Amino acid sequence: TYCRATRSDSGETTLRINRILTANYYNSVIMPGQVESITMDKLESTDTQVLYEASQYDVYCWAMDAAVNTQLQPRPNYMTQDYVDTPVGTTLSHALTSPSGGKTTSVWIKDKTPPTIIYVSSEALTEDTIQITLQLNEPGTVWCQPALPNVDATYVDEADFSSGNYKSWIKGRSGAATFVEQVHQAYTNVDVEVNKLEREDGAAAVMLSRESPYNIFCFAQDDWDIEAASASDLSINFELVNVGAANEILFGAAQTFSTAVGEVITLDLTPPVITMTGVAYTETTITVSLMLDE
Repeated sequence: TYCRATRSDSGETTLRINRILTANYYNSVIMPGQVESITMDKLESTDTQVLYEASQYDVYCWAMDAAVNTQLQPRPNYMTQDYVDTPVGTTLSHALTSPSGGKTTSVWIKDKTPPTIIYVSSEALTEDTIQITLQLNEPGTVWCQPALPNVDATYVDEADFSSGNYKSWIKGRSGAATFVEQVHQAYTNVDVEVNKLEREDGAAAVMLSRESPYNIFCFAQDDWDIEAASASDLSINFELVNVGAANEILFGAAQTFSTAVGEVITLDLTPPVITMTGVAYTETTITVSLMLDE
């Protein structure tokens, strides 16, 4: 048996037998009912480019038997092109018990790679709001969380994040400081705005302070699990349990991103307040004593 894959979105509705053979993916059985496997990692075995993750492929298979004539010379029987182009079955049970063709459509190649989070820019918008602009290399979801740059016993600081808690701490624990954005398209700028700092115990959050430095931590995951399950066409072999969870960035990636952002200082948009403390004068001068609140 020989098999070859082609992308489901390629527009191809047939694969000629000679193309299936040139892919050079094959296996043999020596008795009826024997189960063997053919593993394809490229369109053709000689290609350098492997199959794309998180993509669907149609698989075409062609087979011949080992029949012989009365003189025991090879006289194999071949599957026809029409049989190759016919779906193997309408259900998995149908395909296993009474296959009707050699074509299996919409087979997923799993995505097992976390997204890459790309820093673009950051700026303070107001006295209590910081905007982080970023990209992902694939569709997904991103969360961000501010932290104090120095150790603090009351509020979250950068030293509080670890490989064991970074996911929940960045997503926000208080319910009042969850800053999340959906990334619908790869390599497209997305803005995440943060304006609250959580307490270290996660019980509450306060507004960011004006003219103050903050570090930013972000966490991202792809939407592979949603994409796979909600595809318009699914293979007859598809099982939701095999999809797995969304792929999440590791703590090291969150640290690297935070380092790239650096410290961001909120703005000071409030005019100073003048307090008059006294007035002194002479025949030719007036001296005013005052102080500012900043």
